[in-house]
Amino acid sequence: MSRKAQELDRTAAAVYVITREDIRRSGATTLPDVLRMAPGVSVSELAANTWSVTARGFGGVNANKLLVLIDGRSIYTPLNGGVSWEMQMLPLDAIEQVEVIRGPGGSLWGANAINGVINIITQSADLAQGARVQTRVSRYEPGTFDVAYGGAFGSSAHYVASGRYFQRSTPGTTAGFPHGDDSEAYYGRTRIDWGAGADKFSLQSDAERGQGTQVQQVLSLNAPYRNTVLASPSFSGFSSNLTWKRSHSSRADSSLQAYYTSSTHSHLQESYHITGGEVKHHRALGERHDLVLGTEYRFIDSWVGGNGLITLRPSGIDSYVATSFVQDEVALSKALTITGGVKLGHDSVPGLELQPSGRVLWTVSAQHSVWGAVSRVVRPPNRFERGMHVITAVSPGPGGLPVVVTLDGSPDTSTESIAEVEAGYRAQYRTFSVDVTAFKGNYFNLTGLERGTAAPAMELGTPVVRIPLTAVNGGRGDTHGVEAAAAWKPAARWHVAGHYAFLDVKFDDSDRSSSSAVPINGPTPRHQFHLRTFVDLSRNVEASALLFRAGAISPLNIPAATRLDLQAAWSLSSDLKVVGGVRSLLHGDAAEYADRTASVIPTPVRPNPYAEVRWKF
Repeated sequence: MSRKAQELDRTAAAVYVITREDIRRSGATTLPDVLRMAPGVSVSELAANTWSVTARGFGGVNANKLLVLIDGRSIYTPLNGGVSWEMQMLPLDAIEQVEVIRGPGGSLWGANAINGVINIITQSADLAQGARVQTRVSRYEPGTFDVAYGGAFGSSAHYVASGRYFQRSTPGTTAGFPHGDDSEAYYGRTRIDWGAGADKFSLQSDAERGQGTQVQQVLSLNAPYRNTVLASPSFSGFSSNLTWKRSHSSRADSSLQAYYTSSTHSHLQESYHITGGEVKHHRALGERHDLVLGTEYRFIDSWVGGNGLITLRPSGIDSYVATSFVQDEVALSKALTITGGVKLGHDSVPGLELQPSGRVLWTVSAQHSVWGAVSRVVRPPNRFERGMHVITAVSPGPGGLPVVVTLDGSPDTSTESIAEVEAGYRAQYRTFSVDVTAFKGNYFNLTGLERGTAAPAMELGTPVVRIPLTAVNGGRGDTHGVEAAAAWKPAARWHVAGHYAFLDVKFDDSDRSSSSAVPINGPTPRHQFHLRTFVDLSRNVEASALLFRAGAISPLNIPAATRLDLQAAWSLSSDLKVVGGVRSLLHGDAAEYADRTASVIPTPVRPNPYAEVRWKF
């Protein structure tokens, strides 16, 4: 949370770390599945290439209140402020750890850090030396292949290059289409780390290209008005990230980061280019103060051609985000620390915004600590909210004219904000730890959809009766909940961990004269539970079991679901390992989510047996 190296028990925030070992033993093959292991994070699979991932509510394919970064580079989509999870193909064994920060993070991290921040940290090249080959065959992944090789330039520079061929397909039928939900993609990545002494450099680049199929509901202005079709969206992307870190002393360090990202999506003829950079400095002042400050600038060039049913006005737009932040951690005593921070941002859409936070940490003893926080963060409107025109429903009307319901953006949409209070307790012993967080958040100026008056109009060159649902601000939301995580190591070769999360979300549009506005983001489960255990049965055999339970999502008619993942691995030698397992047992062949604003038809989640071979040399 502090954007500096810091021990977990010295952090006044709801932080959870998913380790490299957790990922390896979980059997997960996608980033969304990895994030299921974090408390307070809701992950639901709509299709083999579509997910809803959010924290503390406000879900959906276009969930926009969670900031996700890879090595400090934001991977959000300018169109809707969310993440295109099907494009996040980073090999999981390239990840060193995943830091999940629940709750507002705007005072340091900036836009979209409304309900949390996920920072994916990749492994440095010097730790990825040698060659690696991995192949996986499963009911969902009919053929996936990973290869990587790491080497050195002299004594102070290391590199790793990796490639991936990835297939994923939901078995069975979707709305009558056999294997109507799949994806195929190619991914390549390089990382070079160099430097000696005080200066360290890192250059990362990746490129990807993929395509897939989705069963979608496509509307038309003629009977039967709604058709189920098999769509074939495709995507491509490229990113590059250069980082320089300098250690001035044991009490001061600086970093400079520059990055570029480009992406294209065929579904809406969408393309965007993001160029940005950040400078950050950390310095301890005297015996009491620990200061972090920095500035960031990001320029976005975005274009959306649309597909007839979905258009944006204007099609192309340039925008920017400029921010500066400062945070001071003050040690009032050995046991008591207070932290104050503020981020000042200027966006080309809403203008100047202030995001302050205050935190306090009391280290009661070597094993126990409590903390509290008060924060205000904002989320600027995205392109969809300001300029969308979406035909979302068609039905027969009077005189043979079709009645069309549209979602319409408005250039008057403005910034959403949240004020949240959090409190937490941690206990850490040699073999056992527990972490509990309670929170209450108040959302202001939420973007929702307000129903307008039916009137004659033209859509796609056809006379219709149009009912507009227009994006408006003014809605309010209140959340409160509890997140509890625990870990226990009863023996040297046995590890048990789990978490429980409760969330209650209520919406109130009393700030508006009309009572018809409804939120764009969708609901998530009120209750979530996870338990996992890893055990080494011998020097060469290890086993794991992961149990997930998500409560029902009644507004979407999604039932409560339980899934069990099992895995066993045999080390045939120090370099060769064979893995087998099954995912999504007990799930009941049911869908996990249904998005009211997306055309994709949800696919039931089914058991997924798999086999995998990992070879290092």
